[in-house]
Amino acid sequence: MAEDVASPVCLGLLCGIPASGKSTIARQLQKDVVQVLPGRLAVLLLQYDTLFPAHLERQSIVQSAEQGSSLWKSTRSQIKACVDQLLGQLAEGELSASAPLSHCHNPQSLSQASQNQETISGMADNLLGLAKPSDVDSALWDRFVFSVDSSVKKTVVGEKSSLEVWPSWLVLIDDNMHYSSMRYEYCQLARKCKAGFCIMYVLCPLDEAMQRNRSRSEGRVEDHVILLMHVRLEVPDHRKHSWEKHSVTVDGTATVEVQVLVELVQRAMLDPQRPSPEEDEELKVISRCICSTNVIHQADQILRKCVSQQMAEAKGSGSSKEHLKALSLHLTKLRTDILTGMKKGEVTLPFQPEENSVSDASKDTANPLFIFVSSLFADSVTHS
Repeated sequence: MAEDVASPVCLGLLCGIPASGKSTIARQLQKDVVQVLPGRLAVLLLQYDTLFPAHLERQSIVQSAEQGSSLWKSTRSQIKACVDQLLGQLAEGELSASAPLSHCHNPQSLSQASQNQETISGMADNLLGLAKPSDVDSALWDRFVFSVDSSVKKTVVGEKSSLEVWPSWLVLIDDNMHYSSMRYEYCQLARKCKAGFCIMYVLCPLDEAMQRNRSRSEGRVEDHVILLMHVRLEVPDHRKHSWEKHSVTVDGTATVEVQVLVELVQRAMLDPQRPSPEEDEELKVISRCICSTNVIHQADQILRKCVSQQMAEAKGSGSSKEHLKALSLHLTKLRTDILTGMKKGEVTLPFQPEENSVSDASKDTANPLFIFVSSLFADSVTHS
């Protein structure tokens, strides 16, 4: 089409179970791309484990449970905001180095600094002059800029070039990306700035990944996590999702074929993302499915609280064990009936739920979903 113009930016995703070889492939691509396309493509590698280290991720999960908010989800959203900012500035060519490349820290010292959050802020030079989004945590932003700086030093400085003459950029996200909905969120970012978008699915036998993981000195993942992700992983499939057409399967146990990956990136750049009515409808379907799942989950949590409250009141009134047992069975059946009705569409909400409005509804008694479900349960108890 006449309006098709190659983009200077491509957003690439690595996809696969833990210990499948994603990080090894990413580092190899970053290292060898200067030989395949000398002076033409810079790879900015963003590793999720650096942006959101395991110990911080665990802390966020614990704090979320204690404070009744989803810090884990918030952090992942902030990471997307950082990537969005980077893609936008690269696509618009808004690069303004804040420090001469020759005076910046070397990649080795940056790598060592990643282990100590307190030193990252001082080590990051913000080589691309990125502007911090207002809703992003300062510590996370420091880790993000640090990651970008490290990549710039390994590719641009390694070529003894300058930012102004670098023609193309690959922003490569190293994460599991096991759900298509996760990948679609990043596809939207590429679409927003009309960048290329591609996926590198790293295939590795489960037993091999398990063995690799156990031999790790750090960053080891529990076996059940790998197994669960292996079961739940949604392999990229352009037949189901047209936006996944620029995808390739990489053997995580074989030698990396960098030329194949570079050609994938080039194809994606020649065919940048643009909004289309079909894909917009696909996004709506995905969003509705996610929202529906959240509504059922939150309704279940609300109903469990209602059952617990009823049981506590019965115990407080001195009810016998036999009565309490019978009451528990009765209330559990009411809870199950309500959930079944919601899943079948027999029970409909009197309002249109949004994903953000129901994500923590079970922790907010003023939330419309909490009010509706608890009232529905109370009516069921009264008329049963």
